[in-house]
Amino acid sequence: HMPFQHVFGSEQDKNARKTIEANGPPGILYQDASVRNGFEAPLVDLYVAGPPCQPFSPAGKGDGVLDRRGGLMREVCIQYIRKRQPRAFVLENAAALMWKPHKDILSGWVQTLEGLGYSVSGTGMNTEDHVVPRRRGRCYIVGGRSDAGASADAAPTPVVPAVVASDSSNG
Repeated sequence: HMPFQHVFGSEQDKNARKTIEANGPPGILYQDASVRNGFEAPLVDLYVAGPPCQPFSPAGKGDGVLDRRGGLMREVCIQYIRKRQPRAFVLENAAALMWKPHKDILSGWVQTLEGLGYSVSGTGMNTEDHVVPRRRGRCYIVGGRSDAGASADAAPTPVVPAVVASDSSNG
């Protein structure tokens, strides 16, 4: 119940676009973030992005930045942050981004973001530990602009689900 305004989003898949539109459409829904100029997208306080994870995921080919989609984190997300300087950001991708052979890529992104004046932390989380009904390891890169008093020091702690008991008898 936290008040917010969904200012813009980007999605190519038509079914995903329908879901976004049905669940609280943004002011602007771009078709393809890779052709959007960073200055065209509105300024926001919190920028949240999850570019395609297939280039880094074990379920994909593992080509990393050699796959065109693997470069979208730098070409789209980090460029937006560089150009628009949001107060804070959350970038999400496959957990395998933290492992060899991709961890040097992650390290480079973190260094770039720190060089832009952000306090940055990268952490791995399992979505299942945060009441998402799917076991899925993810890498989260969280940053706060130092001059805005934002910090990236606190990662969310896992949620302890409620225990439910059922006692049924057919007697």
